[in-house]
Parts: sequence; structure tokens; C-alpha cells
Amino acid sequence: MTQRAQWWSSDHGVTARPPKEKKRRGIVAPAIAIVGGATLVYFLVRAPRGDRTDGGPRRLPVPQPSAEPVIRILPEDKIEVDGSTATLDAAMLRAAATGGASVQVTADARYGFALDVLRALHGTRATIRVVDWGSEMASLAKSMADRDAASRGGEP
Repeated sequence: MTQRAQWWSSDHGVTARPPKEKKRRGIVAPAIAIVGGATLVYFLVRAPRGDRTDGGPRRLPVPQPSAEPVIRILPEDKIEVDGSTATLDAAMLRAAATGGASVQVTADARYGFALDVLRALHGTRATIRVVDWGSEMASLAKSMADRDAASRGGEP
């Protein structure tokens, strides 16, 4: 079917209007929508749905640290947990997660900082063992542990 030019008159004379073309709708946008929708449906159908026994969300096991960490108090107010430099908060979290920690204080560590770290670690309610420190410091740490145990109602 061919279309003929339409003629119309205007103030400037008779001119020809080109034939009207059928409007073509863009094919790109609907194709993207269809492919995107199909992809979304595919991933929703294939997604894991949790434990099939209880119908609830899947619970991933939380890894628990197995061994109690070795916390070293270093000079210049630095802390090392299992050989890696860490903050006091990280050391406290690790000690609390494992339920205990071994604390080593180097000879050139600042006395006040070492006491602050020990107090913070005892505040986590974890069992703290002080090794490699002078006898005075070890006895102080033991008395702190005994006092904490007595306040909890346990034996020192």
C-alpha cells in the first residue's frame, strides 16, 4: 500500500506534505524491561530460602574463636593480639568472645597503661592470666582477679 503526498494550501502557496509514517515505538526500552524482569524472577526463584524445617530465615553459624588469645602490652601504649597490632577494644572483644586471655607485659611497657589494660580486660568478665611480668605486677593482677571472682560469688 503506497501513500500519496497530501497537498494543502497556505499563505505561501501550495505545498506538498510528506506522507505520514506509522509511529514506531521503541523496541529497546520494552526489551530491557522484559529481560530485567525475567532476570529478577530467576534470582528470586533460585535464592536460598532458609532452613526448610522451620520455615524461618537461614541462620548462619557464628564462628567462635577457639583458643584464648595472647595479648601483649608493648611500649608506646601499643597492644598486640596474637601477633597483630590491635586496639584495646579489639583485645577486650577477643577476650570476652573466648572467655579468657593470656596477658604478657614487656619490660619496657608503661606501668599505668598496663594497669589500665588489665582493668579493662577484667571488666569483660573473662578469665585473665598474667604471664611474663614482674612478681609485683603478677600479684596485683591476681588480687584483681580474686576480687572480681569474689564479687561474682565464685571462688578465686
